[in-house]
Amino acid sequence: MDLVPISPTPTIHPNNEKENTPTIQYSEAAQNYINFRRKRLISARDVRDSAHSEFDDMTFLQWYDVCKKADDQYVAPRKNKQDTSINIGTVRSKDSTLVEYAQKYDFEPVAQTFDSDDDMMEELAETAEDMVRKSLILENFKDKQKLIARGMVAFGVDLVEDHYVERWTMEKEFGKGAKIGSVKATWTEKKVKTYDGCESKRWDLRKCYFGDIRKFFMNGPDGQPFFFTVEYESYDVCKTMFGDWDRWINVPTYVQYTPEVAAASIYNAFWTLRPISQNYVEIIRYFDPVANEYAITLNGVDMLPIMEKKVKVNGIEKTLISGFPLTEISPSGAIPFAKYDLEPMHDFAYSKSQPAKMRILADIENMLMKINLWMIKQKARPTMGNKSGRTFGEEVTDPATVINDIREGDLFPVLPNFAGPTTADFSMYELVKKELDENSLQRSFQGNNPSAVDQTATQNMNEFKAQALCVAALFDGLVSGNKQLYWLRQYNIQKNWTKPIDVQIDVLNKSIVDKYRTVTVPATTGGSKGIHKIVFTKNTPKRPGGKATLADSQDIHQQELDAKKNGGGFDKLTLLHPEIYRSTKNNWYWTSVPVPNDADPLSYVLFAKQINDAILFFGAESINVKKLKHKFSALTGNDYDTWFLDQQELEAQQASQQRQNPQGGQAVPGGPNIQPKSMPGNPLPGQAGPGSPQAPNSSVYMR
Repeated sequence: MDLVPISPTPTIHPNNEKENTPTIQYSEAAQNYINFRRKRLISARDVRDSAHSEFDDMTFLQWYDVCKKADDQYVAPRKNKQDTSINIGTVRSKDSTLVEYAQKYDFEPVAQTFDSDDDMMEELAETAEDMVRKSLILENFKDKQKLIARGMVAFGVDLVEDHYVERWTMEKEFGKGAKIGSVKATWTEKKVKTYDGCESKRWDLRKCYFGDIRKFFMNGPDGQPFFFTVEYESYDVCKTMFGDWDRWINVPTYVQYTPEVAAASIYNAFWTLRPISQNYVEIIRYFDPVANEYAITLNGVDMLPIMEKKVKVNGIEKTLISGFPLTEISPSGAIPFAKYDLEPMHDFAYSKSQPAKMRILADIENMLMKINLWMIKQKARPTMGNKSGRTFGEEVTDPATVINDIREGDLFPVLPNFAGPTTADFSMYELVKKELDENSLQRSFQGNNPSAVDQTATQNMNEFKAQALCVAALFDGLVSGNKQLYWLRQYNIQKNWTKPIDVQIDVLNKSIVDKYRTVTVPATTGGSKGIHKIVFTKNTPKRPGGKATLADSQDIHQQELDAKKNGGGFDKLTLLHPEIYRSTKNNWYWTSVPVPNDADPLSYVLFAKQINDAILFFGAESINVKKLKHKFSALTGNDYDTWFLDQQELEAQQASQQRQNPQGGQAVPGGPNIQPKSMPGNPLPGQAGPGSPQAPNSSVYMR
């Protein structure tokens, strides 16, 4: 396995060196439980790493390597001097097109939630959407989305863990009077928390193992019975993550791999799934949603406690084992991984990737290109025969070279009538290119079709719509994976964002109370950009019977008006009781809606066409100019104030124009007075064109 260190690492920090490693004394029941878990890991490892027909009878690691090389545009080195190292890069090019196409869309979270009485709670769902959206902004998820799409296209599957992280750094402060360069300088050090929040983490597929490789879903009734990850870190790095844990002293720096350990038939205090090198640590994270258990092992040492309970079954005393609760790190109780799939295969956890579909034809394409190059080389510098008995070098085929002491006929081409590649050869190459297009994306969709230059905008748009069906699998995979991720993120937020972040003094009651976080989210209200302020506080309005009263709504609305009037900076206010929200047991349903973002140049063209269609169908008077202005600003990438006047300046300008030109063009509500001019062959609405019936009377077509 590529990810296992193959050489020892003698460079261990002196502070981490130790002469011996104490072992943990487990009961016989706990040892049996640990061995049961190890046998599960071994079985899942062996099943995954065996040959499967879904991998074209390759092992998983071989299949992964083939897909990776194809997507990375791997160029194999030359085997001999006459060989040509070449990779046309068709697979890489088409994969990149898919990824970049997905980047033109924002996948907005949309939620529905129902309480125990199956009543829909729309306001709570909208608040949850904004909190999930804010958490994605904080972790810069947009950049990760590109890597997720790349992994899904290249390998068919991409696995993303949703977890809550805390980051600490060692802060050192110089003593008073100390200066750099002085050998007497001293300093103090302490650990400081620099970040805590929800984050998504992409995992290398080679580090992940499904409990049942024949089950497609990660969670749910048909989901995985268990799942685990394996990664390898140096002892020093591992100490930064687990050095404060009670059982870190029991983690060895080296594990001797033995047949007994490999089979897990006999309990051993130290154990690894694969052989590791000195001063490395194998980190295994085990998730069991059925038994609600979670385990972390470092070189076979369980870092989390195992609880034992003695009971009597039919009068016989028995020891029951309970693993660490999974819900402590995954509040939903599910395996905290979102699974992104490109093209699912029958009864299999992995999906078909783009390189896996194209690799054979891509190899043929590269082979044909090599053959054509060989033929071109043969024609330019043919293989020569020599009857002179003398030895000649490459100068016999070099241009502008004089060779002495040679007679006519001494040198001759071995293939005298060779003409190089023919039209049929290039036709064969083009046929393979077309087959590659049929298995993936058309070249016109990639912008590589010269004939598309003369197409109209409508023809281009129709062709893009047709090709959009080819990327449907990509969008289905991103939407499905995001749905899982947003669902997991909601539970993570519900558990962790409702915790106190500090304490504050309550002056009125002369007491110290917990302080909770405030979440400020950019939002769109009424077509214009605004701010949604979500405050976790125990001072929420009283709601008899669990229902909001009219007075509650009026009170919150008044706070919104006061904040807006006083420049408070928010347009919508939501108060959430942290303890009530954390303990709420609602049914959540999430989806992900692809929305074209500002990076899509086609969005502006479509936007302009949609405005014209709306005016043509419904009339200019029905257009909501205010919202369209905000949309226009977003598509052009400029601030609203850069393009448009505020309402007061606009009204003043309209009044001035009306006074200066009372007989002029009709004033447009919500916009400046515009006097349109007709163009030959393009009459204005309300005017009759040449040879056309009288058009209906209308105002100008822009507001």
